[in-house]
Amino acid sequence: METYRKAVQRARKAGGTCEEAFALHSWEEFFAHPQASEWAVWYASMVLHARWPEAEETIRQDPQAAADYAHNVLHARWPEAEGTIRQDPWAAAHYARMTESVN
Repeated sequence: METYRKAVQRARKAGGTCEEAFALHSWEEFFAHPQASEWAVWYASMVLHARWPEAEETIRQDPQAAADYAHNVLHARWPEAEGTIRQDPWAAAHYARMTESVN
């Protein structure tokens, strides 16, 4: 995984505006932050344009982030996160609509 500073540079280039995330100093601080799952989905979607395996455990902790990741990054079902997604009615509905359109 690239250095945190390099990732911040790439995020800024992609139009990122989250100064709170940019002020952090390491991946450890990033993944410990309460908003890490949301930030990770944005980074995977807008900067990497691909799956980000190193962040998936964090993303799977948040039902809405997991549904967004499946929709915006995977463009497919994410069976490993479905148990978490079902815990939130909005996330479950969003995920169900998304998976209907890809099947």
